[in-house]
Order: sequence, then C-alpha cells, then structure tokens
Amino acid sequence: MRLNKKTAICFHGFLGSGHDFKDLQSSFEIFSLDLKPKPELSEEKFESWESMLSRTQKQLLAFLNKLNFANEIVFFSYSMGSKVLFDILDPLYQSGILQHFEIKPKFVWISTHFGIYQSEDEFQLETNYRKALNHKFLEVLENAKLDQFLKEWNELTLFKEDKPVLTDWSLNQIKCYFQFWNRNQSQSLIPAKLLDKGFFFYVFCGSEDEKYMTQMHRLQNLKNANLIGQVLSGRSHRLIESEDFKFILRTIDYGF
Repeated sequence: MRLNKKTAICFHGFLGSGHDFKDLQSSFEIFSLDLKPKPELSEEKFESWESMLSRTQKQLLAFLNKLNFANEIVFFSYSMGSKVLFDILDPLYQSGILQHFEIKPKFVWISTHFGIYQSEDEFQLETNYRKALNHKFLEVLENAKLDQFLKEWNELTLFKEDKPVLTDWSLNQIKCYFQFWNRNQSQSLIPAKLLDKGFFFYVFCGSEDEKYMTQMHRLQNLKNANLIGQVLSGRSHRLIESEDFKFILRTIDYGF
C-alpha cells in the first residue's frame, strides 16, 4: 500500500460493483467490498441478506486489522451499499477497531436513505411501495430478458437525470435482490450514535432525488456539527459519475 494515499473503503449499490469508485483512485487506495449475491449450491439459490452481511463484516474486519492505525480511512457508500454499512456498523463499532485509528474515520453517504420517518403511516407507505416494486420487477424478470429489465429500471423517476446503468449482475442475482434483499429501510439510530461519538459525516444527494434529499435534511435536523450535507444541482440518484466524485472530493478536501 502506498503510504502517501488515504484509504477508501467502498460499498457499491444495487447492480453496481467496485468499479463504480474508480474515480477515487487519484486520491485513495481503494478497498471495495463485493456486495453482489453469491451462489450457494447452484446458480438458482443465492445467499441471504444476513449471510452477505456476515461475509462482508468478516472481510472488512480482516482488512482493517491489516492497516496501520495511523492511516486515514474514509468509508464511501452508495444507495444499497449504505444499507449494508448500516447493518454492520454497530458490530464494527463494538469491536473497537474504529476507535483505534489515530484519525477518526469519515463516512461519505451517497444517495442514502437513513430510515428517518415522521410517522408510522409514512413508514408503512414506504414498505408498501417496496413490496409493489419488488412484485413488478420480479414479473418483468420472469417474462423478459435482462435488457428489458434494465430499460424499465432506468425509466424509474428516481433516475430521471441519470445515465442508463449497465450491470454485470446476473438475472438470478437481480431476482435474489427483489425476492429477499429489497426490504424497507429499517428505522436506524446508528447515524445519530456515530455522530454523537465524533465521527464525521458527509451526505450527498441529487436535487431531483426528492425522497433521499428529505432524508438528508432530516438527518441535518439533528443539529450536529460533525455533519455536512450537500445537494448536487440537476442530478438524480446515481451520483457515481466522474463529475459527481469531483464535487464530492472537493467537499471532503475542504472539510470541517
């Protein structure tokens, strides 16, 4: 590992891969977790969400234990990747590894749903929306090829200002996501806990991504000095283009 580089630990989104963070290479040594569902006995059966979390947590802990505690590390997570990071953050913190670093790790949350709901009705609406979305796309996947699914996925309002996504996920991996992984975002206290413990948060969302921008504003309402939130004008959900990362890196460099 080159000593003049900081370390970026990256969590990609649904349909994505570690390659999505290639634009960080000029500033960071990159360690990307592979969050795609892994086959178990055959291509017809894939690991559960819980199994993927266990695998990811072990890989991350093994990597962190190899680092010099003088290293500066920054966690980058995008969309589904933030859900993964949420679910392993508490055991990661409880392990004590994060507290050993001389420079406190920073967290960069890109297009992240923080699970902050104002009422049980709002929470239930989100749950129902995800159930309907899962059902819709499982029907598409049963009756069409990958290109038809990608066409309909890219046409979602969520991605209206984004370039169409391509993927190396298989049809069965995508089915696994909609059958078992795309649950509602649980109502989590992890972000508030880490902010209170002095970890720095950078939160980015697109101005056309209204649901996720609302989540960012609700997190900002915690009034914590360790949080910087930025809206990228004219952008939607998929903030993983080169220009997006240039903006993100400038923000991090300016810092607190």
